[in-house]
Amino acid sequence: MRTKFLVCAVACLLLGCLSGCSDGNSSAIEGIEVYPETARINLGELQRIEVASVPRGADVEFAWSSENRDIASVSTIAAVSFVGIVEGSDIGTTNIVVSAGGFSKTIPVEVYEVTLQEKIAALGVKGAWHFEDAGNLELATVGKNLTAYKMDGNRTVGAPSLEGFARVAGPTKRNFAVRVPKQSYFRCDHGFAAGSNGKVSEYTLLVDFQIPALGVYYSIYETDNLDMGSDGDFFLRPGADWGIRGNYTDKTRMEANKWFRMVVTVKAGKAKYFLNGRLIDEKEPGADGHASWLPQGVLLFADEDGEDNEMDVAAVAIWDKALGDGDVATLGGL
Repeated sequence: MRTKFLVCAVACLLLGCLSGCSDGNSSAIEGIEVYPETARINLGELQRIEVASVPRGADVEFAWSSENRDIASVSTIAAVSFVGIVEGSDIGTTNIVVSAGGFSKTIPVEVYEVTLQEKIAALGVKGAWHFEDAGNLELATVGKNLTAYKMDGNRTVGAPSLEGFARVAGPTKRNFAVRVPKQSYFRCDHGFAAGSNGKVSEYTLLVDFQIPALGVYYSIYETDNLDMGSDGDFFLRPGADWGIRGNYTDKTRMEANKWFRMVVTVKAGKAKYFLNGRLIDEKEPGADGHASWLPQGVLLFADEDGEDNEMDVAAVAIWDKALGDGDVATLGGL
């Protein structure tokens, strides 16, 4: 028995393999185990896939690859080759392949998307506009159609007109957006009931947008005068701060030519500002101030004296309640 063990040990040392002779690491493997064996990933999200050698403990490096990186890519954490991090890049199916020691495993991957339309519908949205129809940029997905206006000059309401509005590329290859020109805006008849102060003092507004440049003002809405006789009420400022007039946040910065998802909730005189699903600031503009909307409607991207400027908007959604922090987090970002 002792002679048999010594022969086995010597042979294993010469071959660099201790499999079957001891509990030490082995440099040869008989296969690869994968968990999970298939993956279904939401677009833009990550999936962790772990592999192990058969038998366990073999001293091998695993190599990872994707058959179509446009659908899903894979990477590893430094010095941890048994974990693959798969990222969904586009809707579709492909395979992730992991190999070591002459063996390989194929992991089928499906990348899907939970759309913004699905997310907002699940939260009981009251109005939504996605600007996908080039022939009808005022079209509502939920609620009433918008009405586009072109101003005749400073401090004049102008007349309904789509002149200068255009459908443009959106934040993904499946989305479009509307380019809102300077001194033009949308009137939104939200249909929300006024509170005891005669104004709508509880609501949520979502806007997916990008701006072409910093250093100028961009108006998000005007509410205290639907005939354009006063200043806008919610702006992006030249310093890239944003907020309800007099209640700006300086805790984040916008960037030019990059898509963002802005959500603002207002309730009981308090406004919360969210960027890409994350709460960044809270302000208290008051229930009777510029945070409240008129029950007759709100003007989107409007300002009476030119502090509006051209911007691209991929989506607008409104609720007649203040969404909770968790609900806004489920809306995610861009």
